Amino acid sequence: MPQSETFTSFCRFIGDEPFSPSDEFFSMMQELERDGVTWISTLEERKKKDSGPWPLDTVIPNTRCLTMGPLEGALEWDLSNRGAASVVAIEGKRENYRKCQVLKTIFPALPMRFVEGDVLDTDFPTDVDVVFCPGVLYHLSEPHRLLQKIYELKPKLAFIATQLAVDPAHPASAVRNLTDATELVFQGRTYRGRLFPEGRSRYLSGLDRDQPSIWLYAEDLMRLITDVGLHVEDHYVVDLKQEGLCGIYVTSASSAAAASEEIPFI
Repeated sequence: MPQSETFTSFCRFIGDEPFSPSDEFFSMMQELERDGVTWISTLEERKKKDSGPWPLDTVIPNTRCLTMGPLEGALEWDLSNRGAASVVAIEGKRENYRKCQVLKTIFPALPMRFVEGDVLDTDFPTDVDVVFCPGVLYHLSEPHRLLQKIYELKPKLAFIATQLAVDPAHPASAVRNLTDATELVFQGRTYRGRLFPEGRSRYLSGLDRDQPSIWLYAEDLMRLITDVGLHVEDHYVVDLKQEGLCGIYVTSASSAAAASEEIPFI
């Protein structure tokens, strides 16, 4: 197919990874080009990433994984190549889901499946060992609902990465356009946070662009995670200055001892 912004961005995304394009691939690419859809990440970036200072190669092989908000499928591609038995990904944005389907088309042997739907309303598979929830929680006005759904799966491990609220004096407060202070109430307990107006990016903002999301403060999110019933196995918070405060949590729905016996991660 002729060079285009869509095809050029896809080439950046796929990098040097070999694949065999099919007629279905070219048909899908033509539809994406017609609609002006482009890729914004790369598989090379995914290769260099990890979900924290944990050896995922000892965690992922032969496990059934659930991921949320795959964007373009790079994490799911990585998990599949690390030896996951299966990877099911829930994606709520139509543009992103279509790009994930392209990835599935060119790597049909990889055990990944993409489902189009809102993570709060879509039924999760029940046979899940490990859950990945990167960059989704802070796009919700009711993050406790997603945490409850994760807990109900009783995962051996669940990796959660999210933006956190910062005080007004922090440089990310203005850059991220955080607005009013707010409180989330769950089972009679309150959790402090800031409001984030959604809708600025069709690829990255939440599904409900008319309603602001809640970014919780670090200590409040930690309390919410444990109050939902998840056990925090490990966590850390990274201050990215203008990019914001990022919290990464390894949790489980069982005791630390039971989880570490089945899937070691430290």
